[in-house]
Order: sequence, then structure tokens, then C-alpha cells
Amino acid sequence: MITTDAFVQDLRVHIKREDEKPLLGPSFYRGILNGELTREQLKKWALNLFYVTGQHIRAFGGIFLNTGLGPLDQKIRRHIVENLIDEETVMGRGDDAQ
Repeated sequence: MITTDAFVQDLRVHIKREDEKPLLGPSFYRGILNGELTREQLKKWALNLFYVTGQHIRAFGGIFLNTGLGPLDQKIRRHIVENLIDEETVMGRGDDAQ
């Protein structure tokens, strides 16, 4: 099993790598703000964003179903349920569901 320190280090390396990618990192967002991106670049970004954000419900469901019954697991499950209520219903924030 990986240690916490090793996991955090691996996560930092992953984030740094992602930030260096042209359609995900700071240079991409600077390009948006400065109006420097082509229509094709924006299209790729929109398609990727749609795919990634459209999958979060499945991910939450899988995590929810695979958590145990311990105190930390209960906190995780409660957080997922509260997030889903907030994102998918008018009960959470009081405004329209997304």
C-alpha cells in the first residue's frame, strides 16, 4: 500500500504535469482571457469538459457504493449525498439544479 507522503508527492507531480498541458494549464486560461484561442481549440476544450463533467455522477455513485461502514466512510458518503443534493436539486442552494 502506498504511503500518504508518496501519494501526496505523486499527486503533486500529476497536477504539475496537467498544468503544463496546453489545453488544461494556465497558458490555456490566459489564452481564453486574451482571446487568443482558435475556434478548434475552444471546441476541443468544450468537448473534453463536457465528457469529464458528465462522468462525475457515475464516479460519485461508484465511490458511494464501495465505501464501508466506518466513521470516515460515513463522512464520505454524507459528503457525496450532500453534494448531489446541492448540484442536482433545488433543495441544496435554493436555486435551479444544474
